Amino acid sequence: MIKIIITISLVIITIASSIAQEEKTDKRLEVKFSQDELVELKANNLVEYEFLRFCVKNAFTIFPMPKGKENVSEIKEAIDIEDIENINFFNLGLSIEDEEWQYYPITGTDKLLVIYSRKTINEKIKNKK
Repeated sequence: MIKIIITISLVIITIASSIAQEEKTDKRLEVKFSQDELVELKANNLVEYEFLRFCVKNAFTIFPMPKGKENVSEIKEAIDIEDIENINFFNLGLSIEDEEWQYYPITGTDKLLVIYSRKTINEKIKNKK
C-alpha cells in the first residue's frame, strides 16, 4: 500500500513539475520554438534562453531611412511588417549575424529596420544588468 502511495505521489510530482516548467517559458518565443525546445533550452542553456527572450523586443531598432542611402549595397530587400509598433523579432523570419548589423527598408514606409549583431545584443544585455 505504501509503495502505491509513493508511486502515485512521484507521478503527481513529476507531472506537476513538468507543467510548472512549461508555464514558465516565454510564450513569445513559441513563434520559432516548440514548448519542448524552450523547456529544454531553459533547463540546459539558460544564457541562450535569456538571450532569445531579450531579442524578442531588443534585437532591432527602427530608424528613418537616411536620405540618399536607399540603394546602398548594405541595405537588403524590403520587408513587410504589419504593425511596426508591436514587433516580435521572431515573427520576422530573420536571423542574427554574429558581427554585422543588417538593414531592411520597411515596405510602404520611409523607415529602416536595423537588426543588431549578436555581439551588439550581448553588449546591450551586459549593460542592462
